[in-house]
Amino acid sequence: MIDWMNHDGVNLPMINDYMRNQFYESIIKHNVQSKKVVDVGFGTGLLSILCLKHGATNVVAYENNAERYQLGLEIIERCGLQDKISLYNEKYTWQTDIDADVIVTETVNGDLWQEGLWNSLPRVNQSLFLPGEYFVELYAKPIPKTFAQSLDADLPPDRCFTPGVDLDSIFVNTVNSYIADWNQQEYIQPDTANVQSGIHYFNNRIEGPWGFIPFMRLVEDKQYLRSTISIDANDTTNLDFDVRYLETTFDLDPDEYSLVVPRCGMKYKEHTLYLDTGHWGPTQDAVIVYGKEQVTFRHNLQNGRMQYV
Repeated sequence: MIDWMNHDGVNLPMINDYMRNQFYESIIKHNVQSKKVVDVGFGTGLLSILCLKHGATNVVAYENNAERYQLGLEIIERCGLQDKISLYNEKYTWQTDIDADVIVTETVNGDLWQEGLWNSLPRVNQSLFLPGEYFVELYAKPIPKTFAQSLDADLPPDRCFTPGVDLDSIFVNTVNSYIADWNQQEYIQPDTANVQSGIHYFNNRIEGPWGFIPFMRLVEDKQYLRSTISIDANDTTNLDFDVRYLETTFDLDPDEYSLVVPRCGMKYKEHTLYLDTGHWGPTQDAVIVYGKEQVTFRHNLQNGRMQYV
């Protein structure tokens, strides 16, 4: 039974993600005219349909999941596309024997690599691979100590005064006592995290008084961009496919609390899609760093795990 809210490749938040869909159409429409296309991870067939819309001669698609494969066959038949789309219940890898001008895929998740994209990247550049460029940008912004401590606290949303700047505690507690009276509740000062020297991992999915995932608003400014790791699947001449992870090192002020946020994304030429702006949701691997002059970020290419040392 297909779960249209949770299953990979078919869930409604993904297939309704207009930013994702418009990004893919923008990179497909100028590259598939009169071309043979391979679609890796068929799902509902949305990418295959986009390719046919923009003039692909035919699509060979791969869907590893049995239920989604059967769904795909039914969709193809009901749309009368049996002569345009050939669907296989197989797992596609770079070793799969294909004859294609263009390969299109979205076998990614919020950290890029967990769905096995690394094993699909071409070892020899014979076909155009879309989107092609995959990257992680590392942002680091100095933040007040109070904000650093509160990011890991379970604060009631819209029920307390939490300005996110360092203020006199008597003032903050006084305002909160009035808010508690207004809510007809007793004011209980919330516990906050003890962010000590080093790297502090915190629950990046807490919805606090600043709304859902508050730190994402802080790092959209490029002035906080410290380093970037990127891979271009259409230029793999200098890429070592035997490596387990890529890493980068950047400097920080040890006397400041720094919020470090990785932002994953995909690119093709001038077209860019940040995954945290789509259905994948904000990264779960932001950290707070204090008392360190340098941080090394490692991104595992096999499973997408992110590590700071």
